[in-house]
Amino acid sequence: MTIDKQKLKALAEVALHPTGCATIHDEHALLYQFRNACDPSEILALLAETGQLKAENEALRKALLEASEDVAAWGAYASEYFQEKHDLAGCVAKLHAAAMAKEASHG
Repeated sequence: MTIDKQKLKALAEVALHPTGCATIHDEHALLYQFRNACDPSEILALLAETGQLKAENEALRKALLEASEDVAAWGAYASEYFQEKHDLAGCVAKLHAAAMAKEASHG
C-alpha cells in the first residue's frame, strides 16, 4: 500500500484551516475530500510506521552512544599528541551529545 503523505498532509492542512472557502458548501467539500483520503488502514499503517521509526531511532541512538564509548576507549591507546591534534575528547563529546540528544519534535 502506498500512502501519498504529501496529499494527505495538504488535505489535512486545508481541512484544519479552510480559510479559502467561499461558502460552507466549499468547506464541506474540502472536509469530504479529507475524510475520503483518511482510509483507516492507511492511518494504521502510518501509526505502525511511526512506531517502527521510533524503535529504529532508539536503536541507532544506543549504537551511537556505544560507538562514542568505544572511540574514547580506543583513543586512550593513542599518544597524547595524536589525541590533542585530532581533538579526541571533542569528537567523543560530539558523538555522545548526538546520541543523547532528543529531537525537538519528539520532546
